[in-house]
Amino acid sequence: MYFSVSDWYRPLFPARSRPGFRRVLAGLCALFLVAGCARLQPNEGPVVMALVLEAPLEIPPHRAHAKFQGGRQVQGVNRYEPWCELETNEVSERPRRIAPGRFPVRRIGQAFIADYHTRMPVAMVGLGCNDLLFQETTLRVDRRISPRIRYLRCFAPYANCNFGPPLSPGRIQEVLGSRLRLALERGSG
Repeated sequence: MYFSVSDWYRPLFPARSRPGFRRVLAGLCALFLVAGCARLQPNEGPVVMALVLEAPLEIPPHRAHAKFQGGRQVQGVNRYEPWCELETNEVSERPRRIAPGRFPVRRIGQAFIADYHTRMPVAMVGLGCNDLLFQETTLRVDRRISPRIRYLRCFAPYANCNFGPPLSPGRIQEVLGSRLRLALERGSG
């Protein structure tokens, strides 16, 4: 009795034309997603509780954000090095100043994106190893307490199919410098 290779793998991998293929594929994707997200434990290490602005911050005209890279505020960024953007709720024709203060963080989000302008998720575009990808961390400020600041978004760029974690609080602090500080609380995990 002779068996071909297709005889033994057919029950494991149904043909694409069969209705069960999509269910199997969706189940495998969900399994990998859950397994991949299992590493993201909310209480590991320090937790960011607030953004503390130590000195007045000037938002450039015709912009809603200030950019930080290499420990200082910058006009433009090098996309191959980590950077952060402090986003405000308004755009003005003139520069605006944000007074020093403490801005509580209400929610922290993370995303793996292909384009930092459109925030297009990596899963929605076909990418190759030559493409630049970004691990984005967003610290959303409590709008009830601070109506002027929306969030701090930080980007960790990855290229050549080298993927890694989001920026740690310590690395974010290096990117921001001394003018904008992260107030941390030790996690319970």
